[in-house]
Amino acid sequence: YYPPGGGLKPGETRIDCIARELGEELKVRLKNAVFYFSYEEMNVVKNIPQMQHNYFVEFEGEPTASEEIEDFKWLTLSEIAEQKIVMPPATEEKLMKKLKLDGHLL
Repeated sequence: YYPPGGGLKPGETRIDCIARELGEELKVRLKNAVFYFSYEEMNVVKNIPQMQHNYFVEFEGEPTASEEIEDFKWLTLSEIAEQKIVMPPATEEKLMKKLKLDGHLL
């Protein structure tokens, strides 16, 4: 599983990108986004380094997988903590570690 997201289009801000990607991938509307942190990871498809920018978001609507999403799942804090789902290495090593260190995950 991968968190929702994607690349910036020309002239697009990160907030614009978040709103577009949430709409395209989960069919919800962005209400608010607060920057959390960024890290560099390897794009395994293009085999190039890329920056991953992470935000806490609020949205309106019921998430529904779009045609470009094979499947999605909400994870409980215990499922995340117990690592009951396979995530990309950078997500697990950097994002999940920071969420735990900052007290967002038990």
